[in-house]
Formats: sequence, C-alpha cells, structure tokens
Amino acid sequence: MDNEQLYKRQNGNYKEVYPNTLLSSILDKESGKSLKDIINAYNHLYVPFVNNIYETLTAIPICIRRKGLWVTWEIEDEINTYQFDLSTAEAADDSVWGNIESWTKILDKNNRTTEDRPTINLYIGQEYFDTTINKPIWYKGNNEWVDATGTPV
Repeated sequence: MDNEQLYKRQNGNYKEVYPNTLLSSILDKESGKSLKDIINAYNHLYVPFVNNIYETLTAIPICIRRKGLWVTWEIEDEINTYQFDLSTAEAADDSVWGNIESWTKILDKNNRTTEDRPTINLYIGQEYFDTTINKPIWYKGNNEWVDATGTPV
C-alpha cells in the first residue's frame, strides 16, 4: 500500500494533514481516478523547494518516483528542471534519489514564457514549462495548450 503523508501549505509553511491518508484513497469526483493514478499519468512534477535539493527530492513520494521522471523547482527566481536517470528500483532509495548526481539538468529550450511557446514542429503531448504562468503545460493539438488538469492555457 502507498501510505504517504500529505501536507498542506499554510502561511508559507507545510503542515502534516491528519489522519494519514492513502494516495489511492483520494479520488477525483469527475473521473473516479485516484490521486496516485493522476500523478503517475504525468512525467513532470513541479515541487516546492524545501531547504535543500536533497530534501526537495526526497519529499516526493516513493510510489511516484521512476526512471525518466522530470522534476522542477524554483530557487531564488531560478527555475530548475532535472530528469532522473537511474532505474525505477533505485528511485526508492533516498540516498540515490536525493543525490543530484543521479539526475540530468534539462536545458531550458522548453522552459520559457507564454510568448515564446513553440509554434512549429509540435506534436500532441509535447511538454513545455511556461514561466509566465509558472507551470508545465502540454500541447493538445489545434494550437491548444493545456495544464495538468486539462484546462486550456
């Protein structure tokens, strides 16, 4: 079972949510999908920076860690995106997952403003981090971009 502690942001701090809740128990009302399934459907997480890189990375629940996952955080107005390079099995080990040497920095060609969004050679599902709205978005086709919830942006 994936018993992960949930946190809520309150006044700039993070507090534990009680009672402990299974990610698979939190369901989307419209789709019926669990929070775990929704998170696993995407290959890019935007996470808050927590004290240092190790703590930021190890705050990601083990159940959604995997090879190839992209993680983005912001430090002092600098957006950082990295891809985990090692195996999904190794991702469960905090000492490996939290070590920045296990990651490759993603260059920022897909990390720019709304105005700089690509307009040619696009494919459905193409990911782009829009710094104007400060979140990852995906190309849906017909010149439409959507965020992680499917909302046009």
